[in-house]
Amino acid sequence: MRSLKGNAPIPTVWIYIFCFAVLVSLVPAEAEEPMAKIIKVGGTVWARSEIKAPVGEWVLIKTGEYPLYSGDTVKTSGGRTEILFHRDQSVISLVEDTQVLLRQTEEKGIILRRIFLSLGWVCCTINPRTGLETQIESNAATAVVRGAMIQYWLDSAGTAFIPCIDGGVDVMANGVTIHLIPGQCTRATPRSEPSPPFDCVAPPCPTVEGLELEKPATGGPAPVFVAPSPLFQGTGGGGIASPHK
Repeated sequence: MRSLKGNAPIPTVWIYIFCFAVLVSLVPAEAEEPMAKIIKVGGTVWARSEIKAPVGEWVLIKTGEYPLYSGDTVKTSGGRTEILFHRDQSVISLVEDTQVLLRQTEEKGIILRRIFLSLGWVCCTINPRTGLETQIESNAATAVVRGAMIQYWLDSAGTAFIPCIDGGVDVMANGVTIHLIPGQCTRATPRSEPSPPFDCVAPPCPTVEGLELEKPATGGPAPVFVAPSPLFQGTGGGGIASPHK
């Protein structure tokens, strides 16, 4: 092949590079593999994705089998919604009005799955798998789970309550790490150490049928969470109001 100017040939390798660049530009962003999917929808469920169109916009989810990518946010209002993670078949349940941000990265052969809780109640059943670590996070504390069943509550004041149901979990806050075994709980507030483990009986994660489902909203996600039982001993429990965003 000759160039348009003169008789110098165009190296074949540059032709291949150009064709490859064109093909890459035509691949949609959704070619990235989803890390999870919504398998059960309870109440009103919204998702906002950095990958799936429409990017950056809240989408009302009406049925299950909805793919979730790293960077996606899920917000629920009423009911119980379940998310299944593909890599290890672990499941988390978002109860009543809850918001989570999902992240997944890989470094040196270790996959780190991060579930950041902004508000609400999450029930987690995390299956053990070599090379995979799950962290349930908030601004108060991080729970490191490698095969366990835990719950994570976060109220509007940013106080976390973490009961361990089965297995074991390490809870880190303000540079201090404690270990919980089944039947133990801890509390943490932003910029403070977690409380020493104490005995507790966590309320069972409610079934989908046991929760009153709300009608779908039409104006965008703005849930208000009223806890079904007191979150913290001595506070009287009560409602958890989520930020209207």
